[in-house]
Amino acid sequence: MGPGRLVVLPPVVTSRGGEVDVVTYGVAAWWSATFSRLGREALTIVHSAADDGSPLFYSAAPGDAEIRDTVLHPDVDGRFAIVAEYSKRPAEAVVVVRARLFEVRRGLPTRPLGDWTTQRQRDPDLDIAVATFDLFARVAARLGMQPEHRDWRDAFECPVPGPVVHILRVAGLCDLAARGLGLRSGGAGLRALVSALRTAPSMRPAIELFVRLFTLAAREPTIEDAALATAWQDAVDALYGKVPTAWRPIPELMRGRGSARSATGS
Repeated sequence: MGPGRLVVLPPVVTSRGGEVDVVTYGVAAWWSATFSRLGREALTIVHSAADDGSPLFYSAAPGDAEIRDTVLHPDVDGRFAIVAEYSKRPAEAVVVVRARLFEVRRGLPTRPLGDWTTQRQRDPDLDIAVATFDLFARVAARLGMQPEHRDWRDAFECPVPGPVVHILRVAGLCDLAARGLGLRSGGAGLRALVSALRTAPSMRPAIELFVRLFTLAAREPTIEDAALATAWQDAVDALYGKVPTAWRPIPELMRGRGSARSATGS
């Protein structure tokens, strides 16, 4: 399909049940990162409310004009766009049900390149894990790319879907925090990663995300020192006491946080 930036647009949540699940932003972040590793430059778009900075989503699929305005904006300068749609039933987890791929170029009509749907199973965690990878693989194939993994188990290095959903949710938290939208539920995110590591101690995506989230959480004054210390010890225990090289700065982060509190008298 030639060069050009791939843009993952904000999630479309067709049946709103309160605040959108941050896992939808995690799916978008995972897609962008995975495409980038394959050599296709990619980015995610997150719109936020002007009043409180909370992330926004589409309640209906964006029209052609809105897609073009976003993808062709000078700060984005994209060529391809992914529009992912999610379903949220009352009292159930959100699941991804559809993804569409478009080619968007100045002076030419928007060109649909693919439209893929998924079938829901009885396990929403499995739905998310399967659909996240399968839709990525279909888009990649349409763009002439070869995925480096066979299936979602291979991609996430985990045999069961629960931990996959945990890391997608945390990926969403980290992506939103990096955009200055606040670290919501950072403590819950750390607990989720610990749970994932207890199930799959060699799960590299969870190991990599843990240090990223811990660094963000250590800067968040609403998260107590005790919560950080507990998360750290539980994570080390989950890995049977073997501290990954990437985690070695974490004790210093905790010591620095304590020193800063002592200096301010808090």
